[in-house]
Parts: sequence; structure tokens; C-alpha cells
Amino acid sequence: MEALPEGGSASGGGYIEGCWQFYTTANESFPGLVVGTGVEDYFDSGYYFGADSGDPVGVPFFNALSGLPLFQRVKTGLQYERLSAYRFHNTDPLVMSDGGKLQWRVGAKGEPGTTKCGNPLPPSPGPSPVAGDTFDPHELQMENLNSRSENLGRALSPINVTTYAWIYTLPATN
Repeated sequence: MEALPEGGSASGGGYIEGCWQFYTTANESFPGLVVGTGVEDYFDSGYYFGADSGDPVGVPFFNALSGLPLFQRVKTGLQYERLSAYRFHNTDPLVMSDGGKLQWRVGAKGEPGTTKCGNPLPPSPGPSPVAGDTFDPHELQMENLNSRSENLGRALSPINVTTYAWIYTLPATN
């Protein structure tokens, strides 16, 4: 994946907050099964692969199921980010048929009462609204997300994704 983040590479890219959703068939309804609420989450890492924990670039890691062999953040000239990550589903297979898919959605806003990935928000234990008051928890959620995004200096910008996949089909047994 390669990005030219708005505001330069020091600002990071909004792509990092993308949702990973798995659909077992072509007609499964949104949001499917959310398997990652951020790019780094899907690849078993956190905090922008370590780049939000005080380290200016991501921290490479490798294990049997996932890893981050490459994270580059170039701050001179073209100012881009480039990363390479992998994830195997040996122990948690994603089984699909008839048009199933694993989808990475970036920049999607949830509907009112949902998370950024489209899942319903849990009921709030807060006070009940007073008659006549108008309160939309989605607006508060978006306000919090927008202020967080502004604090991190992230905005959506175009990215280039190159991917390789291996799909194994097993014969049906009776």
C-alpha cells in the first residue's frame, strides 16, 4: 500500500481507520462480520503500527499469522507512506462461497446509531432525554471522530493498493 497523505507524511493517512468486513456470500447484508476496525488492527498491531506511540515510523514485526515487514514514511520530496503487511487465516479461516468477499472500507461513516464500521452502538447508560430535546448520538460520535482526526492531522487521500491472494478450494466430501 502506498499513500501520499494530505498534509504530508508526518500527518499520516486516514486510510489507517478503514474497516475490514467479511461477507460469506454475495447477498449477505451490511455490515457482514467486522474482522478489523482499522488497518493495523486487522494485521494484529495497534497505534498505526507503532507510529502513534511516539515512534515516527511503524515498528516491523513478524509472526506465523501476520506481520509488517515494511513501513516507510518519507518526509522529504514526495512525502509518502508505504507499507507491506500480511495476514494468514490458518487458525481463523474465512470461508466464503457464491461471491463472498473481504472488503476494506475507508472513509465510510456509519449511519446514525452505528459505529464507523456500521455495527449498532450499544445502548447508552446515560440520562434519558427530556421531552422536546433533540439529541442525535451519531452527531456526537462524528464530532468526536472529527476532532480526533483533526488532532492527528489525518484526512483521506488517494492510496494505491497492490495485493496478492491465494485461494484454496477443497473438494466436497460426502
